[in-house]
Amino acid sequence: MKLKKLLKRLNFFDSHAGHLKESEEGLSKVIEKLQEKEAQLRKTISLEADEEERELLLQELNICVSQGRKGSELLVRIRAQAEP
Repeated sequence: MKLKKLLKRLNFFDSHAGHLKESEEGLSKVIEKLQEKEAQLRKTISLEADEEERELLLQELNICVSQGRKGSELLVRIRAQAEP
C-alpha cells in the first residue's frame, strides 16, 4: 500500500475512536442524570400520600430504571468496541 492510503486508513480509525469516546461521555452524563432523577422520584414516592399520584410516580420510576439499564448496557458495548 502507498503511504497516502495508509494515512487515510489511520485517520479513519482515529476519527472512529474519537466518535466512540464522545458517545461514551455523553451516555455517561445521561445515565448520571437518570440516576439522579430515580433518587428524586424514590424520595417523592415515599412522601406521597395519594395512591393515584403514587402509581403515576411509580410508572415514571420504572421508565427511568429501564432507560438507565438500557443505557448501561449500551455503554458496556461502546466500551468493548473501543478496546482493541
